[in-house]
Amino acid sequence: MRKRLGGRCSSCGEVVPVDGYYPYNPYRCKGCIRRYSRERARGHEALNAEPAAYSLCVRCGERKPGGDFYRSRYSKNGLAGWCKPCRKTYGTERARRARAKVIEAYGGLCVCCGYDYADALAFDHVNGDGAADRKVRGSCTNIISYLHTRLPEIDPTLQLLCHNCNFLKGTGPSCPCGGYRTSGLCSVSGCGNNAVVTHGDLLFCAVHK
Repeated sequence: MRKRLGGRCSSCGEVVPVDGYYPYNPYRCKGCIRRYSRERARGHEALNAEPAAYSLCVRCGERKPGGDFYRSRYSKNGLAGWCKPCRKTYGTERARRARAKVIEAYGGLCVCCGYDYADALAFDHVNGDGAADRKVRGSCTNIISYLHTRLPEIDPTLQLLCHNCNFLKGTGPSCPCGGYRTSGLCSVSGCGNNAVVTHGDLLFCAVHK
């Protein structure tokens, strides 16, 4: 680690002379490191101590048994602030919001039949390499989280299909609805969205169709 001759502590913001730093950490002063160590030790003690029998969930406002909370080393009673049902509900809502944003960015409807019910849409790998992609990026939930963090960038190797068309693409020679309407990106300059309809030789996304 690069040495420096004293200076402002990155944790407390105070200007500390050179002897106020440990050699292994010239950016956080000795006082902040000792304070952090004490707080961390108290956190381990709280985690190892017997948690409270009851606690108040700060999200739903209900007083519940300690078994309805996850353990936490940072709270005085040894329990997390949110109960388990609230944490699960929040996680589900957050995942649904992320999925809705990604679906909207990718056109919002099946590129094969035009079906637009969001809960019946799935992300399909255009080149059929879904198994290999999942080994790299994980499950479908992980892929959606990855796509959400990359918005507004669009992955051209993925497209939206309804579950029926997605199933028939993998099991049958063609889809009964007439095959894919499009295979490419929107022809509008600077758009970059997956195309969903064709007009002559031009492709258009759900926004510009």
